[in-house]
Amino acid sequence: MNNLDAFKNELSTIDATLVKIDKILDSAQPNLPGKIRIKFWFSRGHDKPAEPFIVERTQVPTKIPLRITELNLARRAKSRGLFAKNYMSTYALLTLASELLTYRKRIKKLINEFENRARGTLNGNANRLHEAKKELLILDQKVYNNLLAHGKEGYYKPIGNPLLNIKK
Repeated sequence: MNNLDAFKNELSTIDATLVKIDKILDSAQPNLPGKIRIKFWFSRGHDKPAEPFIVERTQVPTKIPLRITELNLARRAKSRGLFAKNYMSTYALLTLASELLTYRKRIKKLINEFENRARGTLNGNANRLHEAKKELLILDQKVYNNLLAHGKEGYYKPIGNPLLNIKK
């Protein structure tokens, strides 16, 4: 497994852990306004992977819940009314979720940087590689012609499955 695969595997593990945290958060909090959950949505179309978002249930039911930031997420845990019963568990879950989301962003940034650099390098080198192959064919032909002119074509070593179509 290479490093990029290891990072992607780590990202999948974090996402699976966030899904588990969301299930526990759902059980730990009453179905009232202020309930905090972790939801995965596709951003910019379904060709991109789903991204986790922290959402809070609003007073008036809506199709799209209120997104909240991960900044000081644990402080958003409710400690009054029906929320008080599992306040400490909710606080600990939100603290863990905040840490994982921060770690996830770092890994995602590393993956994006690696893929962008690799793409740039490969694109930049593709043209040079094509030119190198052309030069190699020309040099191979020159060597063969030189050996042929001196009657030593038996010394010629083909460079592979036919880069040159040399007729003997």
